[in-house]
Amino acid sequence: MVKKVVSLILLLSIVSLSLVGCETKEDKSTKIAIVTENKNEDYNNYMSANYIKNIYKQNNKSNIVNDEIIHMIMPNEFVNNTKESEKFIKKIINNKDLNGVVFASDKKGIVDYTKKIKKSRKDMVVIGADLNATEKELAKNLDLSYISNTNLNGKNTVELAKEMGAESFIIYYSEKDLKDKPNFRKKISEIESECKVQDIKLEKIKVKDINTKKDEYEVKKFISENINNQIYKYGKEINLFGTNNIIDDVILKRAIKSKLIVAESSDICMTEDLKDLFRVIRNTVYLGDYKSYSRSISDRSSKYEMRGRLGGITMPNKRFTVYAAVDTAIAIVENDMDIKKAYKPVFLEKNIDEKEGITASFESINKKYPSVKVVTIDQLIY
Repeated sequence: MVKKVVSLILLLSIVSLSLVGCETKEDKSTKIAIVTENKNEDYNNYMSANYIKNIYKQNNKSNIVNDEIIHMIMPNEFVNNTKESEKFIKKIINNKDLNGVVFASDKKGIVDYTKKIKKSRKDMVVIGADLNATEKELAKNLDLSYISNTNLNGKNTVELAKEMGAESFIIYYSEKDLKDKPNFRKKISEIESECKVQDIKLEKIKVKDINTKKDEYEVKKFISENINNQIYKYGKEINLFGTNNIIDDVILKRAIKSKLIVAESSDICMTEDLKDLFRVIRNTVYLGDYKSYSRSISDRSSKYEMRGRLGGITMPNKRFTVYAAVDTAIAIVENDMDIKKAYKPVFLEKNIDEKEGITASFESINKKYPSVKVVTIDQLIY
């Protein structure tokens, strides 16, 4: 895969141009259902569906789109609750107004029900977002399946930091983080290797494990003071990286105050942190409008003299697969498209760029299963 890094200034220009070709009220109307568990069982997918539904509802009122998104909640214990689950699936099958359905859940056994929909409704597009099933099961029982790429790639992080001007790379970590999140140990090893390749000075600084509020206070105080030492030692072309959200918080605040570089936060996406730090406020119906958040964060970055000093990805990977699945379902229905044509990455990438203003790659895991795609959001520099 060729790694892409997108400047937000360029991206927003592209988005502005693409809006000219976006749908209008004259386009074919579609109705898509997003199926998730309830809020307590799966908060992230539930909220993603809710955000998307509200955005489409508001845009419909504003005559921007004429598509309708409904959010359907699975019965409790969906896979084991056979009687209620069968009724639920029949409700989807019998809704003749529905053009497509997106299932977003990590519960096992959901493909047994998507199979019934596909068998009964040949006219309905069925897409999965991070479903818990084998590639073979996904390919057999859905039209398309998206799997989010949650790989913490240290090489990409260093390359992004280098592009942003970093000459030094400082990692703040705790033993607890490396034990609880094994992927971080691998990522740090990749960062070490790539820093040598890129001729970037590297320092790894261990902080105490955070188990109490007192620990949190002491760690934040230590990191803030240590950053002063790093600035004295290396200057301001340093990239800061941490292994948990508490470290992220102090790193971002100090980076903005001292005009340092943060290529990524611990979970790669720092949009939520930045919108809070930059006081980006949105009406409730637009809480999930990440394209709008990116524009506002970019504007605030200039105000705080941080243009080109912050990076990452626009939205969390697992949330993005739900957005992408909905956008793809709408595009397939609107274009009356043969599903096999929708396997092509160029179609998927262009569609999500136009709809969400986000560039991403859609790669088949296996040539045998072209309908199963690993989705990777391109890195962004604000």
